[in-house]
This record gives sequence, C-alpha cells and structure tokens, in this order.
Amino acid sequence: MRPAMVEKQKTIDLITKQISDAKTTIVVQYQGMNVEEISTLRKELKSKGATFSIYKNNLFARALNKDNASLEASLVGPNAFIFGFEDDLATAKIVSNYAKINKLLVLRGGIFEGKVINKKELIAIASLPSKLELISMLASCLQGPVRNLALSIKLKQ
Repeated sequence: MRPAMVEKQKTIDLITKQISDAKTTIVVQYQGMNVEEISTLRKELKSKGATFSIYKNNLFARALNKDNASLEASLVGPNAFIFGFEDDLATAKIVSNYAKINKLLVLRGGIFEGKVINKKELIAIASLPSKLELISMLASCLQGPVRNLALSIKLKQ
C-alpha cells in the first residue's frame, strides 16, 4: 500500500473514533474566517470538552457509518467538524451562539445522540435550557406552592 493511502486510512480511523466517542458531532462551514476567529471558537469549545478539526470531506464521508450516511449531503465546500465529548448541549450552544455573532460560520448539520440532524434541528437543540437550568426551573415550581402554603398558615395565626 502506498504511504499516502496509509496516512489517509489513519485519518479515517481517527475520524471514525472521534465520531463514535463524541456525544455530538457538528459540521460547519468556516470559509472566510480568519485564524483569530477560529482560535477564539476553539478556546470556547475546549473549555467545554469539545474539539474543532478540519478534515477533507471525502475522508469524513468514508468514516461515517451506514446510520449516519445521510450527513454526507452536508459535506459541500470547506467544512470543519466539531466533536463534543463531554457536554453535548453546551457544545451545540457555543457553536450556535458563535454562528449568530460571526456570520461566516455556517451551520450545516451534525449528529446529536446518535441521530443525524439538520441545521434547523441543531438550532432548536441549542435553544434548549441546560440540565442545571431545568433543575432550577423544577425546584422553583415545587417551591412555589409550599411557600404559598407557609404564608397562608402564617397569616392565619
């Protein structure tokens, strides 16, 4: 086997491992962004346990399994791939918020919890509250009636 083919196979194996290990994989188009903008995004993603990688589309397509093959439609133009290993929702929020600020970053789609998603679904997922926010909302809902009961009992005394 030629040395170039060996290198390509190593890259495909690396991408396959990243896709299988990641909770979230997001495809974005980064054309026109400068190094400083990409570095800023990389730092934000790194703080949440995610990585920003650039691979050739055909190598990424080869790394996809049959369940994720429909993601190939998103692989047009120069793309970057974001792999979220720790907090899948936080990764989606960071990328979505950054895309709102920097119009050069275009969301294409991705894989979220093993399911291929498009741009609209990615934006919808990013708008969901985090786990801590949901727990806070639940605690507030549970605390309200108890507080009102305590106030009622106190006023009657």
